Amino acid sequence: MNIIKYKPVDNSNPINIGLAFVICLMLSLFLGWVYSLTVLIPIIYFNWFITIGFGFVMAISLQVLAKLLKIRERKIRLYLIIFSLVIAYYSHWIAYLLILGLQKIPTVFEFLNYWIYPKYFFSNISELNRTGAWSIGVSGLFVKGLVLTLIWIVEALILFFIGITYTNKFPQNPFSEMLNKWYPKFTLEYDFAAIYSKNKIISDFKDNGIDLIFNMDRGLANKYTSISIFYLEGESKQYLSIDTISIGTKNGSSKNTTSVLKPIEINTIEAKKLMSKFGTKKEFFLDF
Repeated sequence: MNIIKYKPVDNSNPINIGLAFVICLMLSLFLGWVYSLTVLIPIIYFNWFITIGFGFVMAISLQVLAKLLKIRERKIRLYLIIFSLVIAYYSHWIAYLLILGLQKIPTVFEFLNYWIYPKYFFSNISELNRTGAWSIGVSGLFVKGLVLTLIWIVEALILFFIGITYTNKFPQNPFSEMLNKWYPKFTLEYDFAAIYSKNKIISDFKDNGIDLIFNMDRGLANKYTSISIFYLEGESKQYLSIDTISIGTKNGSSKNTTSVLKPIEINTIEAKKLMSKFGTKKEFFLDF
């Protein structure tokens, strides 16, 4: 069996790409404004968790948008997430400075007006850095100067690192250029024996083809292999992917998925044989 991995075609609709940037702009404006409301939270240390969560929200929002607008190129998604993060972070600063200056949550007009015409933007940040905006505990000691600058830098690095890294890790699921739609994902309803070597499974596939799957043993309750079929009626090419699933032994709540084999090409007859033999569960459209 020849191993042909799925490779997305750089053929996304330019109109959809442009629309994605417009939607990202509007969404980032809103999320940046929401993120600025952390200034109202009295427990400063909790804000770090919000920063981490915000990075994940940005990445997941972008992935959902790319799925809906059929944007399959990873580089376009990376451009979109960087654009979104810059807009959101700038919007956060705009709203943050307004909240401190007005001592209230700004109206939409006030926010957009200052966003477009950020008068004294950098001088206001400089003044805030000099005087400080919040203190530590009950000591009344304000955080300012170099320490505050480092905190702002770390905050930005966390936000951008999570957003970009998580976006880059999203799988590139197969897309049909002929039918202009994503392949639905079907997971075989059988827990196969865990696979520990990516190179070996590729070698075995080359030697045995899909017969390898029919001869696999059942896996353990806490560690097994999950096999998915990307099947689209009307397409001559279907795809198969393999993941190893590990479940925490303490309470069974932690589940770790490791990609063993990214989507490879199989024919329709092979896909139907596997789906008929083991049964399938159709995954949600936005399953990543």
